[in-house]
Amino acid sequence: MSRKTIALEIDAEDEGLIRGYAAFLAEMRDLAGTAADGSVLAVCEEAVVGRGREHQRRVLEQAVQSRVDSAEKKGRR
Repeated sequence: MSRKTIALEIDAEDEGLIRGYAAFLAEMRDLAGTAADGSVLAVCEEAVVGRGREHQRRVLEQAVQSRVDSAEKKGRR
């Protein structure tokens, strides 16, 4: 697989999420490449469900924390 370098402008707090997602994509390719014949879908689906929940939890946690931080700043006026 060819690789490509891209530049993204993101908020600093999003970096961990983006890096985590990139690592997850690489993990999925590895799983698909090493899974036994006939088990690729099951192995990848299990990983997507488990890791997907973790990514969703992190996104939700970050969004809620952002809202809390914003509310705290407004309260300091």
